[in-house]
Amino acid sequence: SNNNIQVCTYQKTEAAAMPSNDVFGSQLHRIQEACILNAFAHVNSLVPKDQKGIISTIHVINDQLPSPSLLVADCFGQVSVYGDFMQSGKQYTVTAFRVPDVNDGKAHPVVTDWHQKHGLLYFSGTPGKIHILNMHEQRVYQTIGTPDNQITAIHSDNTGGQLLFVGF
Repeated sequence: SNNNIQVCTYQKTEAAAMPSNDVFGSQLHRIQEACILNAFAHVNSLVPKDQKGIISTIHVINDQLPSPSLLVADCFGQVSVYGDFMQSGKQYTVTAFRVPDVNDGKAHPVVTDWHQKHGLLYFSGTPGKIHILNMHEQRVYQTIGTPDNQITAIHSDNTGGQLLFVGF
């Protein structure tokens, strides 16, 4: 099913076994062995029965904490946050919400970016709008208008929070 999420851990090859560095000077690694820690379905009850809510973006949030959360957005306008996602069968929904303006029953890939420092979620599911959600308050506090094109990528400046990059 295209609603499934798999959480894996892996072992990297030793850096010395690699023939070269990348252009930034860091050691390149290859995955030697992967192990599935958990697999579960992302559920969206509003998806038509003949279609699956294809997952469009995934982010680990609060990754510096002992129990990070997993943010999942789908093509039918739902964003869900899961807790305990690394333990088999222990995951639970922390919160879930519908993206504003995505309610016509058609697929609209929801693209997101998580800004850890400020607790902000940038997201878009329809042409012409980017919403900024304060996850601490769970409310949209700003909507930015864009050209009336389907947004395909969003990325925020995670250091200063002053820049927002948008792909169409």
